[in-house]
Amino acid sequence: MNDQKNRKSTQLEVLVSRIIADADTNKDHEFYSVSGGYDYNITREGEDDSWYIQVNPSEHGFIYDGWWRDSEDESIENAIKEAIKWAMILIDFKG
Repeated sequence: MNDQKNRKSTQLEVLVSRIIADADTNKDHEFYSVSGGYDYNITREGEDDSWYIQVNPSEHGFIYDGWWRDSEDESIENAIKEAIKWAMILIDFKG
């Protein structure tokens, strides 16, 4: 069980790194990346605001579209992890 948890954690870190490497925009409060067949658009107005996350397949539609509540103190890396978690992208990830 612990090996499976460690493997999933490693896969998550690899996926986050790939999404960041593929980013077209990576500014303080604005992030946009097309990676692995998904578009990631993550924004917030300022440091004291929560992240707004949109994830959709590159073709059309939305898998995740909403505010990540109480995320004012969270990094963009953690916002990407939140996007992956709620869009259930790790299930499809082939590492």
